[in-house]
Amino acid sequence: MLGVICRFAAFRIELEIHHTECSERRGQRDVYLIFVQSPRWHRCPKLRAIVLAAILADMMNRPPNTEVYADLRTEMIAVGRSLTAVESELNVPQSPAWRIRDVFAHVVGIVDDILTDNLADIGADSWTANQVSSRAANTLDQICDEWWALAPGFDALGEANPVMPMRAGADLVTHYHDILFALGRRGARDTAAVRMGLERYGPFFCERANLAGLPVVRVVAGPQVWQSGDGEPAAVLMGSPFDLLRAFSGRRSAAQIMSMEWAGDAKPYIAVASPYGLPLEAVAE
Repeated sequence: MLGVICRFAAFRIELEIHHTECSERRGQRDVYLIFVQSPRWHRCPKLRAIVLAAILADMMNRPPNTEVYADLRTEMIAVGRSLTAVESELNVPQSPAWRIRDVFAHVVGIVDDILTDNLADIGADSWTANQVSSRAANTLDQICDEWWALAPGFDALGEANPVMPMRAGADLVTHYHDILFALGRRGARDTAAVRMGLERYGPFFCERANLAGLPVVRVVAGPQVWQSGDGEPAAVLMGSPFDLLRAFSGRRSAAQIMSMEWAGDAKPYIAVASPYGLPLEAVAE
């Protein structure tokens, strides 16, 4: 539950930051703080996850996670349907074993696996490989058709559990920009989808830093703040939501992450910057 602990710590940090700026909503935020300190909060992990997702969406003043995911899904399907057969076979540099069509198969496979509760091996290479191989005979249009057909069920699930579209959306927005990069295009970067993705990857980075026994580190992306533990941080990493998302998802080299805006010594945190490893060469996008 360390990721939840990180988010709870981040919520308290953001609460302090925003009380002075949003005094008209202070009563609602005080209710949140009282609620998360109640015994029921600590006994129910699922409740914590659902409420925290709602709190973060409220604090960021952005649409609910389900709506953010749905908007990005619509945009990515539009991109997919616009591609020629040749373009759909282009290699994706950030996932060198995959073509664009394979990336679509992966993100659709995630939705299918969530809806069918095929989560025993979630995150394993074999899990993602099956998402791609089971759709290898399908055209990109057919894969998009499947995704659209799954949309009502996934959106209903997301309404009940906002953590699901947040986690799936973090992966989706990452691959969305990977695909645009492969096509030589540049997508919008200051978006609700990017900020939602960072709500997954920011705490995940803090969790890895904590598990590695590193000194406390804080991540700051405007109003989004996370910290790996209590007390004053030994290092602070600041940046735009997009740059931090790309760094924490393995889309920036070690040198690029070192050159980001740090207060304190960045070196200890490079090894845990991404759960997927880091590219050897700089990624210019």
